[in-house]
Amino acid sequence: MAGRIDGKLTVGEREVYWDIGAAWSKNSASQLKQGAANSAKLKQALGPLADCTAPCVPLNIFGGQGANGQGTITPAMIDFVTFVQHDVSDQELTDITLNVSSTIADLPAGPLGFAAGYEHREENGSFNPDPIVVAGESAGIPSLPTSGGFNVDEFYLELNVPILADVSAAEDLSVSLAVRSSDYSTFGSETTASYGVYWKVVPDFVVRYNFSEGFRAPGIGELFGSASRFDATIADPCSDFNNTGVSQTVIDNCILQGVPADGSYVQLGDQISVSTGGNRDLNPETSDTWTLGFVYSPSWVDDVGWIEALTAEVTYYDIELTSAIGAIDAQTQLEVCALTNDPALCGAISRTGNGTINAFANQLTNIGGIDTNGFDVNLTYLGPEGDLGTFGVTWHNSFVREFDLSNVSSTGGVTSRDRLAVEENNSGIPKWKSTLGINWMKGNWNATWTLRHVSGLTESCSDFLDGSPDSLTNQGVCSIPDMANNSNSLNYLEATTYNDIQVMWRPDFGETNDLAITFGVQNLFDQDPPACFSCSLNGYDPSTYDAQGVFGYFQVALSFD
Repeated sequence: MAGRIDGKLTVGEREVYWDIGAAWSKNSASQLKQGAANSAKLKQALGPLADCTAPCVPLNIFGGQGANGQGTITPAMIDFVTFVQHDVSDQELTDITLNVSSTIADLPAGPLGFAAGYEHREENGSFNPDPIVVAGESAGIPSLPTSGGFNVDEFYLELNVPILADVSAAEDLSVSLAVRSSDYSTFGSETTASYGVYWKVVPDFVVRYNFSEGFRAPGIGELFGSASRFDATIADPCSDFNNTGVSQTVIDNCILQGVPADGSYVQLGDQISVSTGGNRDLNPETSDTWTLGFVYSPSWVDDVGWIEALTAEVTYYDIELTSAIGAIDAQTQLEVCALTNDPALCGAISRTGNGTINAFANQLTNIGGIDTNGFDVNLTYLGPEGDLGTFGVTWHNSFVREFDLSNVSSTGGVTSRDRLAVEENNSGIPKWKSTLGINWMKGNWNATWTLRHVSGLTESCSDFLDGSPDSLTNQGVCSIPDMANNSNSLNYLEATTYNDIQVMWRPDFGETNDLAITFGVQNLFDQDPPACFSCSLNGYDPSTYDAQGVFGYFQVALSFD
């Protein structure tokens, strides 16, 4: 539910515009999973017959279900070892806003404008997994119930100061100033500021500069997310430390952490169960951003018959993000723990008496940062109206020059890595992303053909089988193989282009009502995402590429004035 009222007051000789808004929403979701396996009952049904008394149904897996269900596995067996998993989640938001705007004084170049406001926001969330999941008796990843919330009060003030107007080389020159103060119940107060310059040199050409401080507060999931488990491929540096060549510092720290001093502990498998989840002690991410750009809308197109409007826009950006929220790589966490004995890292790892890791927590934390810069280039063309209708073109381009990611290194310090044009951890940073739209309009009809282009990426083509005949390199799947050292092999994800179409019809539907009927197809030519061997989800990166297949949609929208 949401509501808003606004109005206008006269204070002295000036008009003050105001608005008050309130919104409340609650989302309750119930997730049902049919046929989830109950590992405790599965163990009982497959165990000794003496331990499987009614209602337990012994499970005979050797004859299968057979054709038409005529096998040794009966419906009664399936019913006993499966259950309907029922998870419940809730999210609630309350938001109240108050805004005012007016002018303070009349300056030679124009009125001095201001805007101010207040916002109060409360967010709460909870997640209650099925009791069988909580008990760790499902076949999936165990998780625990969680709930939490926070509230924030924010104030802001903005000023727009005109400097020059209607003079040579400055048809309009103004400066904008803004400050925002936020008080969070979770981490305290934060104040950010920004300023900008708008300079219309001539009617056709505008220069814009802006600098802003920013922060992103951790969300409900990042703060209170339920703990869950995954199995990570990790090499324990404390394993067999007398024969692996690790330093004496590592040996001493391993012993301090509970590994037998005689070096008898040897890691038996390459997978270790790691738990991850939210962290109530998270601080906000902070950033400094500055941009410089221009907009060129030439007036000479008025004399060109095939151009109705033309605009070119170029913006350079530079962003520095610190205290980024994320989880340290589990392998790195274990290596730095062994090297430094840092209690912040080692306190999340516990071992049994023989040295085996029996608990490994890998919570979200504030770590590392991002330094990136690049250009955004946009072109817009609109043709004149003709017998065939009106044609237009929009072309949006993003060029990334640098993208450096800093994080904790295995030596205990902070290292910076170039992530540009690299696919890693199910995400990629393409050097160039482009969207070209060709538009047609005539009467109540309009259509758009869109081309979306993503430049190529490079990923590591290495796995735990490196050096063996079964490694990715020796199977011949790496496009840039290193036969001498498989761990250096790479794979190139080729540039990808998608084609989309959309058609909209707005029939005449009364004087005050607006009806729009839209249909379209995304990925018209069924372009597959490039195969990604380092990605964990279906062999492709869903944050960069579309899912496989053609997607069609149909929409009817009716608005009332």
